[in-house]
Amino acid sequence: MNKEFLKTLLETASPSGYEKNAALLWKNEAEKFTDLVYGDIHGNSIAKIANDKMPSPARIMLAGHIDEIGLIVSYIDPEGFIYFQTIGGWDPQVLVGQRVQIWTKDGQIAVGCVGRKPIHQLSEEARKQVAKIEDLWIDVGSKEYAELISVGDCAVVDYGFLPLTRDKFAARGIDDRIGAFVVLETLRLIKKEKLTEVVYAVATVQEEIGLRGAITSAFGINPQIGIAVDVTFAADFPGADKKTGDIKLGKGPVIAIGPNITPAIHESLVKIAEENSIPYQIRAEARGTGTDANVIQLSRSGVATGLVSIPNRYTHSPCEMIDLKDVKNAIKLLARFCEKNIGSLLKSE
Repeated sequence: MNKEFLKTLLETASPSGYEKNAALLWKNEAEKFTDLVYGDIHGNSIAKIANDKMPSPARIMLAGHIDEIGLIVSYIDPEGFIYFQTIGGWDPQVLVGQRVQIWTKDGQIAVGCVGRKPIHQLSEEARKQVAKIEDLWIDVGSKEYAELISVGDCAVVDYGFLPLTRDKFAARGIDDRIGAFVVLETLRLIKKEKLTEVVYAVATVQEEIGLRGAITSAFGINPQIGIAVDVTFAADFPGADKKTGDIKLGKGPVIAIGPNITPAIHESLVKIAEENSIPYQIRAEARGTGTDANVIQLSRSGVATGLVSIPNRYTHSPCEMIDLKDVKNAIKLLARFCEKNIGSLLKSE
């Protein structure tokens, strides 16, 4: 597992619709050990490995979205204060007072701070209310500096990779660049001579604004089996709701079960985890999961679908937190799954 690649990937801005730099980094890494690497018109990045000795193999698609939530510049006033809209699902409270990076059209990075009227100047009623995006702005220090920035430029919170313990770390945008990392590292770990199928790893785009990249890439690859890799909510912090899943960091990847998941895929993942002494957790999903698995399952005439997730604290905040043990075990689980002859799983239920 290439930890330096992971760190660089997590520190590369990639809001939905602006994934180009992260996608290029992913593809450059993929070219070191996969058989074929390419991008599609939508911006999805695709890597492929296969055992050339196998005739007419089935296709497995492993998908992790490479986009993160972010901001887009929508107006710059005459004094140089920058107003923005959110890309993806933000809690506005998180943004107040944050430092941000603004990525301009020519690739330069501007820095600024998210400003708000100080609490001393808020009315009593306003103090009781949550912050609203329309009441926030980015301050880059001067209108001259703001002239470097244009409407349509994207921004992310200026928060890098933060090691905490031997295995735990925090970073911005773990959701879901960790999934894009896992699917590629799975290809690195697979023993090609054991493959009876073609395996595609896909760094999908625009998941945070409607699972869009998974729709187009699944249509293009036309897999028989598709497994999405995303994060899921950990419940091992104060006040967490354990009733929807008592998920803990460091206790293994999470294997989903429910209507969005093909039973044979779930059962095979569980069996492989147990046969290989890989710790795992189970999360029940009562409907569409809100991940790439949701649309992969519905692609063309249908795809046998699974979902493997990394437990994540503080999702959609600048300090998302995961445990590398879960990442390593997810990679191992998926590699062993892909090496298994899946012909029997392709029969109709």
